[in-house]
Amino acid sequence: MDTYLAVIDSLIAGLSHRLVAYEEIHSLFGFFAELRDIDVKTVEDGCSKLAAIYHSDLAEQDLISECKHFKHHIYCWHQNEVPHPTVSELYSLTVLKPRFQTLKLRYEYT
Repeated sequence: MDTYLAVIDSLIAGLSHRLVAYEEIHSLFGFFAELRDIDVKTVEDGCSKLAAIYHSDLAEQDLISECKHFKHHIYCWHQNEVPHPTVSELYSLTVLKPRFQTLKLRYEYT
């Protein structure tokens, strides 16, 4: 019984520690999950908070502009009843296509 209680205590402590970490991550990145439904001011506040933390990697105004554009894009998808994109589709829109365009341009001009 003593071993059982020690394991339960350890499990509770570990989960509590992870909960704090996940809450911190959600406070920084959570607005992305709600981008379609939140107002523009909330998007701007979320971007500003994120850019303040990652100031060497993110330009605040660029991030705000990109998020507003993406929010509008999601809104248009929803209005036209286009199925929501999957994570892999979003990844391909943001990461793969620009890389392919860069490669295409390199090979066209070399």
